[in-house]
Amino acid sequence: MRKGCNDKITEKGNSYLNAIRNAGDGIIITDINGNVVFINYTAEKLTGWNEKEAQGKHICEVLKTINKKTREDYVIPVKDVLKELVVTGLKKNTALISRDGEEKYISASISPVIEKENTVCGVIIVFREITKLVEVEEQVEKLSTIIEQSTALVLLLNLSGTITYSNNRSREILGYKRQELEQENIYDLSKRKILKNEIIDIFELAAKGEAWIGEVFAEKKNGEYCWLYIRAFPIKEENEEIKAVSFIITDVSKVKKTEHNLRLITDNMLDLICMTDMEGNIKYLSPSNIKILGINIEERINQSIFSFIYHEDVKKVRDLFSEILNSSGEFKKEIQEISVRFAVCNPADTYEKAIRLCRVLSDELGLSVLDMRAAEVLDFDNEVVMHKSRKTFEQKKKKFFEFFKIPYESISEPLHCGTEVMKRLKKGL
Repeated sequence: MRKGCNDKITEKGNSYLNAIRNAGDGIIITDINGNVVFINYTAEKLTGWNEKEAQGKHICEVLKTINKKTREDYVIPVKDVLKELVVTGLKKNTALISRDGEEKYISASISPVIEKENTVCGVIIVFREITKLVEVEEQVEKLSTIIEQSTALVLLLNLSGTITYSNNRSREILGYKRQELEQENIYDLSKRKILKNEIIDIFELAAKGEAWIGEVFAEKKNGEYCWLYIRAFPIKEENEEIKAVSFIITDVSKVKKTEHNLRLITDNMLDLICMTDMEGNIKYLSPSNIKILGINIEERINQSIFSFIYHEDVKKVRDLFSEILNSSGEFKKEIQEISVRFAVCNPADTYEKAIRLCRVLSDELGLSVLDMRAAEVLDFDNEVVMHKSRKTFEQKKKKFFEFFKIPYESISEPLHCGTEVMKRLKKGL
């Protein structure tokens, strides 16, 4: 009877030992001095030490660890566990250096081994490799940092329209704290006039699987209006199932203002201005094209610019387009100079108009403005400099009228070129 019980106990013990030996986690058992007495198959693979070689070696030699970030050695806290009889783990960024020099992030649980009558005989270390998990966490952390530091407002919504995440740009762009938006439903925000109904339409489109990109005229919390450039798109899982909707919102009010100012400039220039897409199709023609070339602007929009360029110049323009296309769609030439030319024989308010134009160019393009008549860089906020510029212009203008013996300030319309000036002078104005 006793023999049968002993056999069962032995069989049960062997069963437990086999389970530990084949466990998916690495397991190492040491004595009270920290010397290895047992190591399972998984631990052998992770450390590069087999059981025969590892037995009797100190745990720090078999389970050699470092702090992956600081490169400092990290000692497995066997002594602390034996002294305090507590279960502990490893510090963050702990990496195992295997026998062949390979480094792997690991996590571990270190526990005292207690026999009968509370006798402590060693420690058991259960550890596993977490390299892939750490890499994923690092990627998530990097993405989180990028999103938080983005100049755009980033919103994440579930399919019911509840805002589950907002980065810290919500206050800057919309005037609302992120706490005022998170966990709010956009349908409720729309009813309370915090968001426009257009946002609802965009959300519903993205929730069905279609991305939306465009501009929306919106109102901030303080009542100020702004232009928002919105990119909304569905977030899908690997099986293509839509789980959420993301909004990336940028305030483009300054850009729109700049576009408006530049359009005012181009619309009022006497020079011919033509803007095309990358295929050479016309997208904008300045009004001067009507007066000088007699072109019907509406008829020319979306037509190829090559259709009415002088045949000898077509190759030059095509070469220019090729240069732009070969530089990834960006014409990498810095604007160094823009010439704003006007004659003293133009109407009385010409100087004021020119100064307004130059101020816009200076503000928007960051260019210095040189008054060629006064031979001085203009400082628009310096009254002395501006007075000198205006005085120089008036002196030149007065000399012009005195030279041709014509009434001062008698010209009421702009004269577009030297030839027209001479014609008017011959006719006696």
